[in-house]
Amino acid sequence: MTMTDTEPVAPGPFHSKDLEHSTSAFRCISEAHQGHSGSSLEWNNVTFKIGDKTILKDCTGLLKPGELTAVLGPSGSGKSTLMNILGGRQRAKGKGKSFDGVVSFSGQVDEPVKFRSRIAYVMQDDSLIATSTPREILEFSAKLRLGAKQDMTKEEVKDLVQDLIESLRLTSCSETLVGNELIKGISGGERKRTSVGVELITKPDMIFLDEPLSGLDSYAAYTTVTVLKELAESGVPVMVTVHQPSSEIYQLFDNVMILSAGEMVYYGKTSRVTQFFDKYAGL
Repeated sequence: MTMTDTEPVAPGPFHSKDLEHSTSAFRCISEAHQGHSGSSLEWNNVTFKIGDKTILKDCTGLLKPGELTAVLGPSGSGKSTLMNILGGRQRAKGKGKSFDGVVSFSGQVDEPVKFRSRIAYVMQDDSLIATSTPREILEFSAKLRLGAKQDMTKEEVKDLVQDLIESLRLTSCSETLVGNELIKGISGGERKRTSVGVELITKPDMIFLDEPLSGLDSYAAYTTVTVLKELAESGVPVMVTVHQPSSEIYQLFDNVMILSAGEMVYYGKTSRVTQFFDKYAGL
C-alpha cells in the first residue's frame, strides 16, 4: 500500500527549548552517509511459521533513508518477530520453520542474516555497566568495536564519542555513573539513549529498536523519540516497535505499520491512518 507524502505534523506540547530540533545532530552519521543515497530495506509477502503456527502472514513494507517508522500492535502480534527476522537476529529457516517472501537490502535480495552486520539493533533490556559513565561506555565500545578495522586516530574516536554524547542529549550526564538498583545513576531515558549510542559507534546503515519506550515516563519517551527522529533525518532509516505511544510521540513518526495476529493491517504515512480506517469503517 503506497501513501503520498503529507505536510509535517506540528510538535507536541513537550517540545521545550532543550528539545528543539538540531540540524547539526549526528554529524558523524551524516558525514558517513555523504556521497550516496543511503540504504533501504524492503520486504514483500513475508510469511513465517513455526510448526503449524503462523507467526507472520504476507507482511510487506519498506524502510527508506530519512524516515522514522513505528511498528504497532498488541502483545503477540508479531512485532518483535518481524524485526528480529528483518534484522538478521533470528533465522527464518531451519528445522520446524517455514519462511516465504522476499527481503532485499538496497536492492540486493538475500537472506536477512547476510545483512546483520549493517543493521544496528537495540534490545529492550540493556546490559550497561553500572559503575561506568555514558562517556566511558561509548569510549570502550569504540575501542572494542572499531579497533584496527577503522582508520581512525584516538582524537577522531574521541570526537566521534563527543558528537554522539551531544546528539543523544547525554552531555549533562556523561560523567555520571549509569547505576543500578544499589547505585544511584542516570535516568531510564538516558540509559536507553546510551544504549543507542553504543550501536551507533560503528555508523550502521540502519537501526532497529525493540520497545525503547518501555518503562520511560512521558518526557523521557518524547526525548528519546525526538533523538531518533533526528537520527533518521541524518540518513539512517530507523524502525521502532512501540506498544502504546502517546499522541505527541505518535506524531513524530513518519510511517506506521500496524500488525494484528501476524497480519499487516496498515502500512503507510502516520498522518493518514485515521483516514484509512474511516474509509473501511464506512464513516
